[in-house]
Amino acid sequence: MKKILLNGLACGLCLVAMVGIANAGPMTWAIADGGNGHSYEIIDSNLSWTDAKDAAETAGGYLATITSAEEQLFVSTLVGNHVIGATADNTGYIIGGFKVDEQWQWVTSEPWDYKYWRPNEPNYSYENYLYMDGRSPIQWGWNNYVDVNCWYGESGLFGYIVESAPVIERRFTSVPEPTTLLLLATGLAGIAAVNIRRHKK
Repeated sequence: MKKILLNGLACGLCLVAMVGIANAGPMTWAIADGGNGHSYEIIDSNLSWTDAKDAAETAGGYLATITSAEEQLFVSTLVGNHVIGATADNTGYIIGGFKVDEQWQWVTSEPWDYKYWRPNEPNYSYENYLYMDGRSPIQWGWNNYVDVNCWYGESGLFGYIVESAPVIERRFTSVPEPTTLLLLATGLAGIAAVNIRRHKK
């Protein structure tokens, strides 16, 4: 029985590791580097601004909010590295700004103090959603657009940027997440089933 439990535990831990690898990707703006300790992940997607907002929140974060020149530089660098090999002039990534009653605001309700608009932006009054635009001369400057994917053309890279706050360090004494429990239970059940079949032979 002890062997079965150990085998099941090992199997469950392997599954957890595989899930972690599959979800790898966010980059942290370290506090030691002058950052806020938040993580940012670039998602290539054809989602509209509204759907991207929902997807980011479902994933446990929110559409990125850029509230300083330093944060703009950090996120711009991430996006620039992400699109290496692509034509930057055909790229754009949704972030968490939107307009209500002619007032721009962030999805987190942080103050709208810092701005990095491209020349002549924002323009059309009916374009109420924000994205980072890869076109020159101000690469990754802000542009406003309607509630569709963030690029005008049919080609190029586009998507959205998810920001998430630091995760509190989990201790071994904490309650396991439901996903972890499910994976461990699956591993134990699988090993138990194999051993039962062996005893029947």
